[in-house]
Amino acid sequence: MKIDEAFDILEVAKTATEDELRTKYKELAFKYHPDKYKEDPNKLTQINSAYQLITDYKKNPAKYEQHASFPGNGFQYQHVNFNDIFSQFGDQFPGSSNQRQNYPPPQLHVKLTFNQSVLGEEKQIKYERYIKCDPCGGAGLERIGNGCDACDGFGRSVSSNNGMMFAKTCTKCYGKNVKKNQCNKCKGKSVLNSEVAGSVSIPPGVSNGTALRLQGAGHFVGGGMFGDAYGDVIVNISVEKDDELQLNGDDVISYMKISLLNALIGCNKDTKTIHGIKSITIPPMSKNKEEIRIDTCGVKNTKGVQRVILDVSYPENIDKLINFLKKKDKNKNANNVKL
Repeated sequence: MKIDEAFDILEVAKTATEDELRTKYKELAFKYHPDKYKEDPNKLTQINSAYQLITDYKKNPAKYEQHASFPGNGFQYQHVNFNDIFSQFGDQFPGSSNQRQNYPPPQLHVKLTFNQSVLGEEKQIKYERYIKCDPCGGAGLERIGNGCDACDGFGRSVSSNNGMMFAKTCTKCYGKNVKKNQCNKCKGKSVLNSEVAGSVSIPPGVSNGTALRLQGAGHFVGGGMFGDAYGDVIVNISVEKDDELQLNGDDVISYMKISLLNALIGCNKDTKTIHGIKSITIPPMSKNKEEIRIDTCGVKNTKGVQRVILDVSYPENIDKLINFLKKKDKNKNANNVKL
């Protein structure tokens, strides 16, 4: 659903205030509840989705310059907590879903390479969750009216005043002979099994064992005042070990073995980075454990760098090195002799 469609469905302008949105939503939710509006039983679900989308848009309009719909093909790290508009009327009102479900959140497992963990990655996911049974409104029961024309046969009359909803026992039938049958669709469970396929954006810099929470992408947990409330999905991250690179905060750490000679006279060396092989310069007179820093090779979108830590190897027979250096120094002095 696009944001413009959502405003059309809710019949409000983009300049509508929060109070105006809430009042209009309640009005439409009452008007198009599936127990009263039989022409399109999915109308209320559409209104709920539009209200959620507009609420999120009001909080962060800039996001919708890039993302035209919500939740779209992927999942956003955000949470909308709703209470059922009819829950205040209890189980006596048709379609109320004030009973809360308590399911453990779906657990997903995503594997990343080391580079993906540093740079971030869009991963395709698929899982099963419980969604609300629309025919019974998540109540697990289908109500059969008693034929009363004053309350549409459900024993309760509902009115709205200044955005507030009020319910009372029907003064004509007094709520008698309203029957409840187990919902044929969900067999009284109030939920249906549904397979979800989409994508999730893994942020840069996650480490092995990280658990991400996708809010509102899990099981149906009950009605909310402005729609349906859904639980979370837990995404467990495992990162493949890289033998040459490690992550430390926003920095990537690597170690480079060099000879004492190269440390003394300096040299150029190739090293592995998350962006491929790069050449670095080892300055003369470098010491053991000193670091060479490579910019833009740390965690993406941070000030992280790659820190190449020098591991200087000292030769067992240092006499050869001393003789080499003396010879080099002698040649240098000879070249400096003025004729």
